[in-house]
Amino acid sequence: MMTAPVMDPVEAVPAPAPTPVPPPPAAPPIPPELEAVLKRMRFPYLRKAAPEVLATARSQRWDPPEVVRILLDEEIKGRDDATRRNHRRLAQLPSGKTFDSWKEADSSIPAPTQHALKECFVPARLFGSRFRCRACWGWIRG
Repeated sequence: MMTAPVMDPVEAVPAPAPTPVPPPPAAPPIPPELEAVLKRMRFPYLRKAAPEVLATARSQRWDPPEVVRILLDEEIKGRDDATRRNHRRLAQLPSGKTFDSWKEADSSIPAPTQHALKECFVPARLFGSRFRCRACWGWIRG
């Protein structure tokens, strides 16, 4: 019976340390006259996104309509988010309320109605910030 000779383990050669990736260069500021126009037109979200988008557009040679579309999309997203935040603030809804923390005994709503409401809505975690009504499968913003 022959056994294989035992060999010394090969010393592991350490891999060279990876070179750190430099951060991307800061986007140049937008020209003052453009900033003044955007400020006057009340486009705060477009103004915030403009330096980075314009630098990317210049380096990748985007078509002007594409640049305008992206900047206006940023403005629309920003306005929608601000409107949503403002509506929630003005509604003065209690924060952290869920059906799990609901006390049936303290409510003036009849118990069968409360149970029906609990069963009707799919939890918001499944659909982001919206509830889905099981009865009609319609969206309800939360």
